Amino acid sequence: MKDFGFVFFTGAVFAFLFVFYLVERRRTAAIRALATRLGFHFLGNALPRSLTLSGTPFSRYSKVWNVIDGEPHGVRIIACDCRVGVGKHSWRRTVIAVESAAYRSPAMPFNPEMTIDTVGDWKIIYRPKALINVSISGLMPLEELESYLNSFTPNTTVKSQ
Repeated sequence: MKDFGFVFFTGAVFAFLFVFYLVERRRTAAIRALATRLGFHFLGNALPRSLTLSGTPFSRYSKVWNVIDGEPHGVRIIACDCRVGVGKHSWRRTVIAVESAAYRSPAMPFNPEMTIDTVGDWKIIYRPKALINVSISGLMPLEELESYLNSFTPNTTVKSQ
């Protein structure tokens, strides 16, 4: 009887890990398709050197993935999924970075659950850790991510030099 319990538990753990793997693969495929549709480049697991997350809760990230980078509306935007920490105390968020002086977004001032940090030339937009997540994983749903990515437009008051 003891062997049955161990086999059942081991099987349940493997089934859970397999489902988690499939969900992550599906999200990656969906973000890759979103990037193509919106004119972004899918970079995978590396942030561009021009973006630093120092001074934000993500400065000590342990992993980034699903990184996309582009200027579809004349505004440079980088978005990624990010994990901070390891083990039980780790947490995940979708992070959107937008060049500061070059954009305006009518959606941002009206969404009180989002936090905006300024780091160098970038605005870093995310849901803080303390809030209850829209999704269990802590990652932004794809429809919401697409909505944000489409909301950024060039700031016409910025003068070119």
